[in-house]
Amino acid sequence: MGRRVRRFSLIATPVLFLGIISLAVQLIFFKGSSNFFLFDFNSGLLWKSDEASAPQSTGVPNVIREFFPERILPENFAFAAGNKEEIIQSQQEITKTVLPRTIEVISPKITKTYFLSLQMNRVESQGLFELSLKTDAMKRLESITLFNPNIQSKKSKIAVGFSFAPSFTFRSLKYLNNGSTNGNWTLGQSEKYRNQSDKKVLNFYGGLDVYFQINPRLNVQTGIYYSAYGEQITVAELVDGDPNLPNANEKKSYYFDSDPAYCSPETYEAEVDRIPFTNNYRFVEIPVLVNYKLTSKMLIYEVQAGISISSLNKADALIYDFKSDYYYWVNRSDFILFNKYFWGGQLGFLIRKAVSPRMDLFVNPQFKYLFTPSFNEIYSVEQHQYATGLRVGLKFHL
Repeated sequence: MGRRVRRFSLIATPVLFLGIISLAVQLIFFKGSSNFFLFDFNSGLLWKSDEASAPQSTGVPNVIREFFPERILPENFAFAAGNKEEIIQSQQEITKTVLPRTIEVISPKITKTYFLSLQMNRVESQGLFELSLKTDAMKRLESITLFNPNIQSKKSKIAVGFSFAPSFTFRSLKYLNNGSTNGNWTLGQSEKYRNQSDKKVLNFYGGLDVYFQINPRLNVQTGIYYSAYGEQITVAELVDGDPNLPNANEKKSYYFDSDPAYCSPETYEAEVDRIPFTNNYRFVEIPVLVNYKLTSKMLIYEVQAGISISSLNKADALIYDFKSDYYYWVNRSDFILFNKYFWGGQLGFLIRKAVSPRMDLFVNPQFKYLFTPSFNEIYSVEQHQYATGLRVGLKFHL
């Protein structure tokens, strides 16, 4: 028994000694901790003296300590576990005022105190744009919008404006008398090849508008426009030594006194370089359209239909001659084969928005077709010009 007691004493004595030391440390350093193994260094405040001690330099110029006065925090706030520098936002509401934040700067010689306060508006849980907040938000929204959605057009009997439209233009084409002149079949350009190889071209039209209000839904539009039509054709260079080229002693063509400029790619059996050429026709145009209003809300929708009267003002085109089978260049509007005056039709859909009580901005997709053919009855081709454009402009109420 004596040997066992000695062996137990050797083991128990150090353990008991460490236990006493641990209890002493708890009593001295730990102040009311909820966890026995959780150190709380604020226990040292129990032996704090009221006497001011000289500042001790720690090697760090400034040490910042932050304090949050817990006694004035509302009950619905909680500190994150183990971290008093973050405040968990309440699930029900956002506080009206961020509590004062005190920052104490400790240095060997200077001590300053700063206060930070941020005022926040209360946000109700039922929505961001409620009551006064909704009114303020709508005012700010209206101030940054390009156009006020609540503006209404002034009702007037007469309005004026201007507009411009980029457009794609083309033509319908049909050969008469099987593409012949005086009963002779053409040896060159054919209707099938033209319809397969010709292409649309980008053009324009624009001008001044005048509107007459008939009733709340109906108005008549007219004005004066400068309109461009045309198409792109494919030609080939003349081949030197071609026996079909007219000489100086014979008539070159029924209608042309000049030398031919190009030939058709179909003239030669061998492959030749194809050259694109754009035919251009310029018109002075007077439309007469009827616009019918469908709706009168924030955006106004209208359908339109009408006719136009046009006069050929300028031409720059290659005209095919069926006698010589060559293209000739024509750069004047009074050429013998051209019609001078034209009737046309227009269809469109207009979207209009008031930007001020007296001014409207509109977008107007349109389709325009000339019922009168480009060439008169002595030429063997029936050709009608047409355009699809997007007209954009302004309308001013008088």
